[in-house]
Amino acid sequence: TSLFAVAAHEFGHSLGLAHSSVKGALMYPWYQGISQNYELPEDDRNGIQQMY
Repeated sequence: TSLFAVAAHEFGHSLGLAHSSVKGALMYPWYQGISQNYELPEDDRNGIQQMY
């Protein structure tokens, strides 16, 4: 688990995002590996755009 993955996931919570049921989403309840050229998954983008 990377510090970036944990920090980004927790930042999502601070913005009001709940856990996602979509495997591969940043807000999935279990941390997953993140590639070097990481892009925020569509599920997470949609979630934050709905809120803000």
